[in-house]
Amino acid sequence: MKNYLLNFLIGGILTALLYYYSNKNNTIMSSIIVSIPIFFIIGYIFICNNNGNLDKYITNTMVIWTMSVVFLIIIYLTLMFIDNKILSLIIGNIFFILLLYYFIEIKIIL
Repeated sequence: MKNYLLNFLIGGILTALLYYYSNKNNTIMSSIIVSIPIFFIIGYIFICNNNGNLDKYITNTMVIWTMSVVFLIIIYLTLMFIDNKILSLIIGNIFFILLLYYFIEIKIIL
């Protein structure tokens, strides 16, 4: 139960900080907050504590982070060429989901 409370607090603090800095239009802090690998570290600790497969965890995380970079590039490019915030998010998410499905199907993500 203590682990759930800790995760809830960490997630809540990060979300509150992101909300605060976004409202202040502080794009530097907002970008840093969403890039903090705290959830990777927490997952790493949980995998270790449960004798899980760290190699698969790290490999899957690297693939998904790479997909996230592709997602950001797609959003950036669609904003440049289409100049529609909602449409760029929709297109980026569609590509992300399709890429995720494809990588799971061909067993890149295990």
